[in-house]
Amino acid sequence: MQSNTASAFVEPLERRDFLSCAAASTGLNHVSAGNHTQITATVTPKAVKKTVKKAGTPTAKNLLFFGNSFTLYNNVPDAVAQLAVAAGNPKPNVFMEAVEGWTLHNHLDKIAADGANNIIQNSLPANAQWDQVVIQELSTRPLNVNTAPANGDVAAFRADSLALFNLVKARTPAVKETLTETWARGAANPMYPAAYTSPSAMQNDLLANYTAASSEVNAINGPGTSTVAKTGEAWRAFNFDPTLYNGPDEYHASPSGSLLEALTVFKTIYNQKAISVPSFKLTTLLNNYGLSPRAFKRLATLADKVL
Repeated sequence: MQSNTASAFVEPLERRDFLSCAAASTGLNHVSAGNHTQITATVTPKAVKKTVKKAGTPTAKNLLFFGNSFTLYNNVPDAVAQLAVAAGNPKPNVFMEAVEGWTLHNHLDKIAADGANNIIQNSLPANAQWDQVVIQELSTRPLNVNTAPANGDVAAFRADSLALFNLVKARTPAVKETLTETWARGAANPMYPAAYTSPSAMQNDLLANYTAASSEVNAINGPGTSTVAKTGEAWRAFNFDPTLYNGPDEYHASPSGSLLEALTVFKTIYNQKAISVPSFKLTTLLNNYGLSPRAFKRLATLADKVL
């Protein structure tokens, strides 16, 4: 299970080579520390400036992702970028800070420790602004059940998600937020019946508390500031199918599950139907994930169904 501390999470061995390859192929920094791996995407100020076009034409979005293994595995931010380009948008500048097992509070601690060099303040040139911050919490923290194995802490999740958004807003007052609703464990996971009767019951908590966190941001900053990317609802629409998970514990995402996550985040940010993205423009992504155009169409249909 995910832990409330980064050092307690041990990445499954079979994922490590993939993460190293992802870092090498996408220009991400791959840094190992103890039992966790941090990957932070970097884009130079010069690269960001190149995306600015003449008046009347779209400009590339600056996207900032915070998360843990649910964002890190299969490089979800890079998949979002590839979907955006395939859909006809300028290639976004993607920045990611993701460490396995981390809560949003761990991210807040790192930002404080980094001072002026933190990822929010130091990634963009002075005249550039964040368009979206995408926030994904530890998968059990937004649960109402606060005993093992769930160990939920809804109040802490709500407080930390708001605090993290406010830090990005201080850099860019007009920034929008996407909260990535994570998915329930599959039916084979020990979460059942110890904490919940079914994956759908666990998903109900995740949906309710991500929605409440988003509503709080909107109540303070105005409607439309925050939106929930309903990844978990797409998994529910597929009956938490085992093919969405990467192992028999039915916990982390397989490439299919990560693509479904990327599709829901893409649609939330760009307000475009997932099924409208032409699969023939995603050859590299689908090949890397080992998925067919037919599988992509099925996942895109699920993403559109719930958003």
